[in-house]
Amino acid sequence: MKITVIMLSALTLLSVGCIKTDKERALANGAEPLSKQDALELFTGNTLVGIIPQYSMNYVVYYKADGRISGKISGPVNDDARGTWRVNDQGQVCNDWSKESWRNSPACNTYYREGDEYKVFQDKGGIGSVAKIEKGNSKNLEMRTDLEIAKIGGALEQLPVEYLRENVPGNTVSGTLKALGDAKYHAFYGDDGKVSAKIPSAEEEDKGTYRITDGGKVCVKWSRWQDQKESCGQWYRDGEKIKIFDDGGNLGVTVKIRKGNPEKLQI
Repeated sequence: MKITVIMLSALTLLSVGCIKTDKERALANGAEPLSKQDALELFTGNTLVGIIPQYSMNYVVYYKADGRISGKISGPVNDDARGTWRVNDQGQVCNDWSKESWRNSPACNTYYREGDEYKVFQDKGGIGSVAKIEKGNSKNLEMRTDLEIAKIGGALEQLPVEYLRENVPGNTVSGTLKALGDAKYHAFYGDDGKVSAKIPSAEEEDKGTYRITDGGKVCVKWSRWQDQKESCGQWYRDGEKIKIFDDGGNLGVTVKIRKGNPEKLQI
């Protein structure tokens, strides 16, 4: 009987909301949202260093005074990107990343200051991220794009559309995927505009369609990857390898072209 009473009491406490969300607890501890002026003063020229608990991900973002940003994530995925930033009238910090895969999270976030930490909360009050601000570009993040850096040596040669149309259809590209720590990657481009790819170490496969533009880009739309949005790549020869960059100048994969379909990928 006592156990039943205790359980009923616990359920009653839960039902009336005595167990607070992360946001409610933070507000009770004195957390306050940043104003536009606060956000501008805190972020401009400084680096946000934090974690995203839900994904066990670490991240750093440098907010340059000229409106550019550079970011890096580490954990299950290791990747970097660049873009631009601003603070809107509501005091939200808005990041516009050049890399499509970085646009999955909300573009604009309200930051709550709690002591020396800055927190972002999800719609239901759960914690989204927790960070601290460090002075200057404390992590020495690179502001130049991967393509800009690669061009410095002068060895890159952009592949012309004629080469792409002759050598991509009916063949496979095999190499490494930068965002997954140079994991092995294979993609077979069929003669009929269909494409199939796999990442063996991640046990990931996907299929889609592709086209080669008159401007010399290979554009792919996957059935699952990249939120099913078409993304276009610029192909450059770098010695014996080919490097594929997105429209933002971010390096995606480094590959070689192999004849036919040696990985037997199904399209």
